[in-house]
Amino acid sequence: MITATNVQPLTYYGLSTDTKPTGITGGNGQKFIEIDTHAEFYYDEAGDQWCAVPTPEPDTTPDSDTTPDSDTTPDTDDT
Repeated sequence: MITATNVQPLTYYGLSTDTKPTGITGGNGQKFIEIDTHAEFYYDEAGDQWCAVPTPEPDTTPDSDTTPDSDTTPDTDDT
């Protein structure tokens, strides 16, 4: 069930070893950020639990700016 209110969700901050708050009023979307690990969690009101936000995989593709370009090779034709 989707709930909408005009209330701005709260952001909680704490350590990874801290107990995250439960029984939160204000509904879904509350955020908890672990300041020592930078992990983020969003509150699930129905389950009264914090759900981890998946960490995106790092982009390992090379930058296009570092790829040699055939147009930049010097012209060696002396004729």
